[in-house]
Amino acid sequence: MGNKVLIYFVALVLCGCNAVMEESGGDDPSFGLQNLLILNFGPYDPDTGISGDFEFISNYSNPFFDEFGRVHSAGTPAESHNPTFEYKVPRDTKVYFPISGYISSITWQPTESYKQDDWELVIKPTLGSNWLIVIDHVTSIDCDRSSMSVCNNPIVVNGQELSEGSEVNAGDLLGYVGNTENSDGSQPFGRTEITIGEYIIEGNQDNFISYCPTNYLVPEIKDQIRAAVSEIMESYESWSRNPSFYDQEAMVAPGCLYTKIYESQGETTPIP
Repeated sequence: MGNKVLIYFVALVLCGCNAVMEESGGDDPSFGLQNLLILNFGPYDPDTGISGDFEFISNYSNPFFDEFGRVHSAGTPAESHNPTFEYKVPRDTKVYFPISGYISSITWQPTESYKQDDWELVIKPTLGSNWLIVIDHVTSIDCDRSSMSVCNNPIVVNGQELSEGSEVNAGDLLGYVGNTENSDGSQPFGRTEITIGEYIIEGNQDNFISYCPTNYLVPEIKDQIRAAVSEIMESYESWSRNPSFYDQEAMVAPGCLYTKIYESQGETTPIP
């Protein structure tokens, strides 16, 4: 058993993840992702630094595509593994519903310790399901994204304001991406995230398992979108002249360093 596998095995035993996976029903949700929030990953134009909805700019220090499992705040008490696909894209980039289902919650997120002033939505395939899709950082399609002022307009889809219990359809326009900024606050930009996962009840607390998004695409578009995710990573490496930025050889699927990430009390444990 290699050192990395041994570390994972010990982590799973300590957190009880083996038992969690047996109880969860695991990897067979009754739905599939029709898209990954944004629709255009390419093609890449090396003359402009634009690849579909992505625009690579030299004065921006954060990853434009933050893959599932990337370590955040490495070496600090806040170190964690990214349980999402996170995109940094222009503020007027549109996002679309990835599944059909029902709004379980919709929450306005004001800027506090970091830039937000945008919405988070949770969608479930059925209201009683433990499975869910979290869409973090979106703004209303009625917002003027050329303006830097806060726009807290409600999310309106097909003429109806979204609220808890609203039914939504895969492929419908949700709105624009939400907000972020460079670490020094100098570069307003757009951001959105998608998480697929399920709640796990353990004792008196709800823990969460996030899953690799590209493992849950519907069959008819799975290969196409997986190829597009690989392409955006390769395009960024070409643009940045850093061919090792993404460790694609270590990925279990395009964009995913792990199959699952177990979250409990703010700590993350990756599961190969």
